[in-house]
Amino acid sequence: MDRVKAVLAADRKFFCGTSSPEDLVQEWEATGLGIEVILAYMGGRVYCSMAAVCLHQQGISPEQASQISPATEGRGAYSDTYGYKVSKGDLCACDVPSR
Repeated sequence: MDRVKAVLAADRKFFCGTSSPEDLVQEWEATGLGIEVILAYMGGRVYCSMAAVCLHQQGISPEQASQISPATEGRGAYSDTYGYKVSKGDLCACDVPSR
């Protein structure tokens, strides 16, 4: 989990907000996802461990979560990755298209 901690610490503002990287490493570890899968979701701008779990349970791969969502999908008129929108709560993981 040292690699996960390094990613969290490298972009602390994005991934951690006011939480510490150490606390969030524990949350990510508790998901039961493998380190490579966690890092891949993080690469798709998934900053919430529970969002990664929801995406994974819906069969949405990190690569799919990394795809850019049109501004018309979900709440808010902005484009970003599906993973980011799910993390932010602007899109349900069940609404991410599986391609």
